[in-house]
Parts: sequence; structure tokens; C-alpha cells
Amino acid sequence: MLRSAATIEFLESPPRIRSGEPIKVSLRVSNTGAGHKLPTGFPEGREVWVDFKVVDSDGREVYRLGAIRDGHTEEGTKSFKATLGNSKGEVVDVNVWEADRLLSDTRILPNGHADVEYAFAVDGRVRGPLLIRADLYYWAASQHFVDELLGKGKMTVDIVRMGSVSKEIQLASTNSTERGR
Repeated sequence: MLRSAATIEFLESPPRIRSGEPIKVSLRVSNTGAGHKLPTGFPEGREVWVDFKVVDSDGREVYRLGAIRDGHTEEGTKSFKATLGNSKGEVVDVNVWEADRLLSDTRILPNGHADVEYAFAVDGRVRGPLLIRADLYYWAASQHFVDELLGKGKMTVDIVRMGSVSKEIQLASTNSTERGR
């Protein structure tokens, strides 16, 4: 059911990439089949996020945002979730009985969508073409949350890939003819 709840697609990406120049890629995540906010359920754990990667032809990762670090999605990840807080406005992610407010809610409404943007540059060491891939993932609770509740290493959280898009983008030529245009 999770795999039919959402779609991910490219909105904007450059036809070619030139090393050192800023690159912008836009994606749209749409709630196409959930019938409720995506994700729904208890807000202290459920999260949908985009793991965005750029890999060169040698298999070297040249940019990534959306990895799991220390049991959480890394800071800056484009994610969709409700974030609970306490009376001081601090994030509450384990002791949910301390929560008395909703700090943010980036969940996607039924039949709605969210647009996310990535801005990065690649250096002269990259070899083209580049593969840009965006995976849409879901977990019912973060690994950090489960480790706090049950003890580290007692259970591994299931991560479901809900969708994926990818495209190859060529590197722009840097020869003198191209520069003179």
C-alpha cells in the first residue's frame, strides 16, 4: 500500500552540468493514493523523506542529502512528518508524554503535493555522465526512537522505498569552442 500512496517526479533539472557552476534540481512528491495526510498515524515516528544522490560515471558519490545518520535522517533532509515539541519549544522525539504542541507539520495532504529543491555544484574531478537519483522512503519510527525504547541493536527498523526517479545528465564540454559561444 505504501508503494501506491505517493509518486516522485522531476520538475526541473539541467540538460547539462558544467563543473563549478551552481546546479538546481526540483522534484515533486505527490500524495496520490493515501486518502489522508502522508504519512499518517502517530507523529512521533512516522516519516517520509527523499534520499537524493548524484553519482559520477566512476561510481563516486558527488552529492547526497537524505542519508540516515545516527538513527535519524540527516539534517537538511527534505522530509514529510509532524514534529512534536515541549513547552520550551524543544523537539520531543522519544518521551512523547512531554509533548504539548506541534512544532511543524510538513505532511502532504490527500491529493496534494510538495515540491523540493536541491542546489549543489560539482568539481572538475567528476566524470560524466552523472546519474541523479531520488528515492522516496518511509519508516514507521526512526532507528534512534526504536534504539531508545528497546535498546541499541535489539531491532532494525524497516525502511520502505515508496518510489524512485533517476536520470542521466551529461557534463558540458569545457573546450575552447564551447567557451567561445
